[in-house]
Amino acid sequence: MYKIKPLEQENIIFICSLMSEPNNISSLHTDIIPLDEWQKSFAEAEDDKDEENFIVYNKNIPCGWLKLNGLKSNDIAWISMLVVPEKFKRQGIGKFAVEFAAQYLKHRGYRYIKLQTTTDNSAALSLYSKCGFTIVNQSTTKITMCKEV
Repeated sequence: MYKIKPLEQENIIFICSLMSEPNNISSLHTDIIPLDEWQKSFAEAEDDKDEENFIVYNKNIPCGWLKLNGLKSNDIAWISMLVVPEKFKRQGIGKFAVEFAAQYLKHRGYRYIKLQTTTDNSAALSLYSKCGFTIVNQSTTKITMCKEV
């Protein structure tokens, strides 16, 4: 049903729109970033071997953004961003993206996948717990989780 493809230049408009949704701004504690800043950011990161960006599709419609980083390490990589548009939430897209990330990283030889989220992002905490992540560190505002792949 879902498929994942590497980020292409044409997807930056989708990411800009996705990251401008009020619920995503609130849960990610961010501000609206203009399209030209997104374009500049992705252009600068294009040759960065430490991160990879993917777009989740439902048929041919983009429905999620997954960003992995820490790819220069030997053992641990990170989910540094997983965002789904409001109209696609609670349809299994996040779970699909996490499972993709785990398999992708396992295939590349990583043993662990980590992520960090805020303590008030209950949807993310629920998703990651259901996907087998456990809390390895917690402060008053952030939680670090880990899973063996």
